[in-house]
Amino acid sequence: MQCEGDINMPGNDSVCNDLRVSMLSTDGCGDTSDAPESRTSHFTPPHYKSRIPLAISTNGLYDLLLLPNIGLSVGIGDRITVGADWMGTWLNDSRHHYYRIYGGDLDLSYRLGGADRPSNPFSGHHVGVYASLVYYDLQRGASHRGYLSDKYNYAAGFSYTYSLPITRHFDLAFSIGIGYMWGKYMRHRPIDDHDVWLSTHKRSWFGPTRAAVSLVWVLGGACNDRKGGERR
Repeated sequence: MQCEGDINMPGNDSVCNDLRVSMLSTDGCGDTSDAPESRTSHFTPPHYKSRIPLAISTNGLYDLLLLPNIGLSVGIGDRITVGADWMGTWLNDSRHHYYRIYGGDLDLSYRLGGADRPSNPFSGHHVGVYASLVYYDLQRGASHRGYLSDKYNYAAGFSYTYSLPITRHFDLAFSIGIGYMWGKYMRHRPIDDHDVWLSTHKRSWFGPTRAAVSLVWVLGGACNDRKGGERR
């Protein structure tokens, strides 16, 4: 088959046109807004289907609390998303100011609707389940009690997320998780420059256990349908 420079075989015009359309979609998102119309209207460029939809995110609420964090999500089909994130900071000084926290989440979510935006499985409304763990050691100085988790504290529950497309490759996601948190923590206080254990307590809590306002970078063959995050 020849598309340029020589005489084309009969019936090859539409195929050649489709190949030109696919070559214009170099980012794997399937956008053909700048390409000539194809005679085969249902032709799908091969790039998106051959690449796994991925998203990298950061939770702005953690950032405000000086907790560096990162999240990674993988799309399975156009409805299932598996994600994991991690956060942590380790700040302290000689005056017993402790701000030590680290932990992470695993979650599995299902997208509701979204048939009008198949190229971005991370956008729209999602419901899911999650599990998390956290370690912490907090104290505001030598004259205050400190709180130290006994190993890890845990949480599990149900989540809801709405992800709003803001540009072609970025979303703004709002998420809340409601579930049960459990574990043990210790109270301590500095005496003669040493942190002395005072008591141990059980933690048991049902209610909101996580929240996020995240900037999401959509990549790996996924994107919003049009530039600027416009819906179709």
